[in-house]
Amino acid sequence: MIDVRSAGTIRTPLSIVWAFRVASSPRAGGGHVARCLALAGALRSLADGVLFVVDDDGAGWERHILQQGHGCITASSPVPDNVEACLIDGYEFDASTIRSWRARARVMTVIIDHQPSPEWADLIIAPAISEAKIRNPGGAVLTGLDYALIDPRFVISGTREIQNNVQRIFISFGKRDQRNATGLALDALQMLPEVKSGAISIMVALGGSAPHVAAIKDRVAQINGATCEIDTDMADCYASADFVIGGGGVGLLERMAQGLPSVSVGLAENQRPQISLCSSTGGTLDAGDIGSLDSAGLAATILPLLRSHERRMTMSENARRAIDGFGAQRCVRAMWKCAHSAKDIVSSPRSM
Repeated sequence: MIDVRSAGTIRTPLSIVWAFRVASSPRAGGGHVARCLALAGALRSLADGVLFVVDDDGAGWERHILQQGHGCITASSPVPDNVEACLIDGYEFDASTIRSWRARARVMTVIIDHQPSPEWADLIIAPAISEAKIRNPGGAVLTGLDYALIDPRFVISGTREIQNNVQRIFISFGKRDQRNATGLALDALQMLPEVKSGAISIMVALGGSAPHVAAIKDRVAQINGATCEIDTDMADCYASADFVIGGGGVGLLERMAQGLPSVSVGLAENQRPQISLCSSTGGTLDAGDIGSLDSAGLAATILPLLRSHERRMTMSENARRAIDGFGAQRCVRAMWKCAHSAKDIVSSPRSM
């Protein structure tokens, strides 16, 4: 483990030390940190080290990041002297922040979901954006679901067995779920005969700091056969689920890698491109955005898929085909080449 909680030079034999400046405040949710951890784990296999630079109010991530074997400091702390490369992941970093990192790092990588292509990046990672919609005259671009960033724990081998009848529905809209999409999904499910009869059970996952957690726990307690899991292991939830209702962030990529049939609801502007791209592969069903969706509309979207074993089997196959789980490895090999060489990166994504 690289201990960089105090200022100074990191003493490590690793060839390159990356700073990951990642959006990590409570309002940012956990998706940025999750996908950066996937990249950091893959970089370690190439002998590069990672120092996470989290928001000052995101220090709650420090223990989890350190447990993964990476360094962690807050944004107001001094940056160690031997950081040579930087990855930026977040929507709200201002120009002065970017300039300070550009002046320090000889290589700059950025992850984007819906933003315009930044001119300062040597490498752009844009898994949710099609190649035709993004350009980087000054460097390389990695686009499409071949570069989807997920924890390897969420990737299953082989095919997933799809039951004739759905027995458990999993609702997951991230740790925070600030717009209470979980409540909307519960309203929709309680309109369905299969749920009303008790033939299908419901499992909800939320973070303990979610603004609506108390109301959701009370609501779930009133539904026969429903459970509410707080700060739980998502891998266990996926393993026991037959069907998922969720958002369009990292969780969408995780359930596709699992081969889980799902209905996806957009919670924010940045999720729209990814939902559209994933649904175009047949790997999820796009229910629309929460601002224009009511419980009856969501129920009408869910029911046909819920009742069709054939459609769920096809969706599972499409999802696993679209996301093979090696996106992080493809990205970090491009990052490594970019950091270790000034040459242009030219590669076929599936050959990396």
